[in-house]
Amino acid sequence: MGSLVALGAAPRGVPRRLLGAAVAHARDRGLARLVLRPSPAGAAFYRAAGFSPAGDEIVVLPTGGHGPTGGTT
Repeated sequence: MGSLVALGAAPRGVPRRLLGAAVAHARDRGLARLVLRPSPAGAAFYRAAGFSPAGDEIVVLPTGGHGPTGGTT
């Protein structure tokens, strides 16, 4: 498990590129999904990137990969 932090003061487009790299990395590693707890202010950013609500303050992006047991989770 890891963390990704995108600061609001980052130059325009940098947070989106960082998130895209994280999603690509997850797909390359065969991870089934990305799950995160964004701040209320950041939730719209993740929804715009394709993440969906999956509970209180959690958004999920299925990556199409497989979990460690070989099945999607």
